[in-house]
Amino acid sequence: MDREEVKALASVKAYLEKRIEEVEEELRMLKMLVQIVDQVLGKESFVPAAELRTAPAPQAPKQQIVEKPLAEWELVSREGEHFGRMIVFRDKAVVKIDAELHSSTPPFRTFLVSRILEGYKRKDQRRIESGEIAEDEAFNYDISIDENDRLQEIVIYNYRDMRTLQELRGAIRWTLARMYEKEYQMV
Repeated sequence: MDREEVKALASVKAYLEKRIEEVEEELRMLKMLVQIVDQVLGKESFVPAAELRTAPAPQAPKQQIVEKPLAEWELVSREGEHFGRMIVFRDKAVVKIDAELHSSTPPFRTFLVSRILEGYKRKDQRRIESGEIAEDEAFNYDISIDENDRLQEIVIYNYRDMRTLQELRGAIRWTLARMYEKEYQMV
């Protein structure tokens, strides 16, 4: 085998190893989602029609259920700088920003908000208009900023699938890394 073939095979091997990791992570998340669905289905029970006709007995107020996260990912630069973490729930993802970064620092508004988050929102708006999804199923987000313009948190609602979540995670990590470089003059 010549040098170019060895180089090509090494490249293919690296690609395959990366894809295996991605697929294993997706499989792990899918298994967790199946467990959650199983738990919810297990709690539901069949109610006979005769019971539906009778007036329900007064019930004590329900306690608020605290949802457990499905996953939590650290948001770290390639150089190892910690920016925050993404906590994934069934119908939302919460990005807690630990680094001192400001919403006015590019490319936060120009890239992450305008292109990525608003892009997903526009896509789902078209799906609402065509009747594919209900309004409460559409992608949405909230951004928390303190009085000093410091980013606190990004909450993403209705991300829908693992692929979208992975794309969002990558875009957020990249954006925070660029912001960090600009704010701390590491470029």
